[in-house]
Amino acid sequence: RAWRSALVKARLSPVVTISGAQGTKACLVNGTYNLEDNCVDGQPPSFRNRDFPDTWLYLAEDKRWYLSSTQRKESRSAIGFAYSEPVATGTLPHQTQLWEASVGKGVFQAQVLTFATSSQDKELAIATEKNIWARAFQLLRTRPVVQLAGIVGKGA
Repeated sequence: RAWRSALVKARLSPVVTISGAQGTKACLVNGTYNLEDNCVDGQPPSFRNRDFPDTWLYLAEDKRWYLSSTQRKESRSAIGFAYSEPVATGTLPHQTQLWEASVGKGVFQAQVLTFATSSQDKELAIATEKNIWARAFQLLRTRPVVQLAGIVGKGA
């Protein structure tokens, strides 16, 4: 039941942006992650990195959120570039406080990661707005908004 409720919340804000990671894998940790399309109801959701499609944010078998590869995400492996403190059932990644991230081969360090969630990413919002304006322009070209008739006088 807790994961079902968490998935509803994740679907309301399906975009997670992480910042603040430092170290050798910071470029794989920091970034924007989109909620996986085929999340299973009642299971923890997973989020895919937009720029690095083989990087995922997922809950592993040890009840910690991890950032790692597709292969490790599929097996819910407790191995990755960064991981959270153990969490209670239904806790989403942005609700966790303590994270450790890789700062070298096999060396992890506590780091303050900042999480932001949103219902729509900015690129999608801009694309949607452009499509709306393009459609409006097409309609205006086929249906004049102002039609003038009966004008008389100088310059008419």
